[in-house]
Amino acid sequence: MRSASSLRIAIAQALAVAAFAGTQAVVAAEDGTLSAQLGFETANPKWAMMQQSAFVDLLPQRPAGVLQEPVYQARPLYGRFRIGNAEQAPYLVVVDEEDGEHSVLYIDANRNGDLTDDPEVAWSDREAMQIGEERRTRFIATVGLDGTWVGQDPVRHHCALELSKIHGRPRLMIFNQSVWAGTVTVAGESRTIAVGAMVQDLAAPRDGENPAPLVMVDLDGDGTFKSVRPGGEGTNEIWRLDEVIELSGRRYEIRSFDDPTQLQLTPTVREANRGEPPPELLAVGTMAPDFTVEGWKGGPVQLSDLRGHAVIIDFWATWCSACKATMPYVEQLLQDTRAQGVVVLSICTGDTEDKYRDWVARRTNRYSFNFAYDAEGSVAAEYRAKLLPTKYIIDREGKIVAAFTGGGGPDPRMDRALEQIGISR
Repeated sequence: MRSASSLRIAIAQALAVAAFAGTQAVVAAEDGTLSAQLGFETANPKWAMMQQSAFVDLLPQRPAGVLQEPVYQARPLYGRFRIGNAEQAPYLVVVDEEDGEHSVLYIDANRNGDLTDDPEVAWSDREAMQIGEERRTRFIATVGLDGTWVGQDPVRHHCALELSKIHGRPRLMIFNQSVWAGTVTVAGESRTIAVGAMVQDLAAPRDGENPAPLVMVDLDGDGTFKSVRPGGEGTNEIWRLDEVIELSGRRYEIRSFDDPTQLQLTPTVREANRGEPPPELLAVGTMAPDFTVEGWKGGPVQLSDLRGHAVIIDFWATWCSACKATMPYVEQLLQDTRAQGVVVLSICTGDTEDKYRDWVARRTNRYSFNFAYDAEGSVAAEYRAKLLPTKYIIDREGKIVAAFTGGGGPDPRMDRALEQIGISR
């Protein structure tokens, strides 16, 4: 199995020599907006991990629309997903799991509700891994599935499916190896740009909380796309769709990708990811600085008022896909530990109040956090939350137990931090 970094290099080199037929650059508008016309391109299956990925939850409940099934050897687990952004019949996937070491995969490829009349899906690779104290067996399969985008005819996407067990739960990850690609004019030069195609999990809807598609721009024109981690050398050329993109000294964001053939990069004042090393967070063992933020229901929320509770402080934003992808895990952790005095203070920062209020209003029945808005970004600055998500675990006396950045899914660092103060699921 190739590493993610080598796969990144492979797809960069391959896409650089691809001929993007029927695409062209469009000059910038008067307001500085950059536009590009994109065409659909399919990459080689072995480069799957560089493209759009999404988790599909596997659940024991049989979904509606299943008309006929094979005879299972063990317990079937069901998932549903779509490719693209148009309303269409979903794909049904079933994993017949025996013991975690041997699993059979079924996909309703023709989407007729019959799981017995589709081509067999064979695992092309199996890999045993040891991650900490957890043993995982990972299975890989490759299939071709149609995706539908608003205003476009269905197109065939080559997808790699990876099955693994994470924290005791089987999870299916789908890597879509296809892109929408074209050229964009940057500083008078025509540069290749590509956006990964999306996969939507329907088994446990997340309202966009799967990682956003990747955007790649060949800024230096050398025929490759390079991913430069914070603190690394060189210029980063790969972002998530919801991140700020810096091109030739100007910052842009992509506000909509509803029509995959038309991509617009709009000037923004949001801070770009410049590749600096992550900031040093507040020291473990020190008292957490007190602060007051505006609570979701309008009243002030003061950290010192939560003394006596273990507090998870989560700095996030509506445009941060990794922040949102971690929230279901945080919610489950809260439900499992609430009786032991755990509370979550979820602070939106670096975002507009309208976007914050709209996002939270549509999820008040899903998350039981104490939501708050950091209007001036002063609390995030004091807590050095320059990268999102940033989390702090505060003990009952107000001392910092743990502080860390990053995420994007299950994050056992929170569990381990709470265990240090005698709290466990």
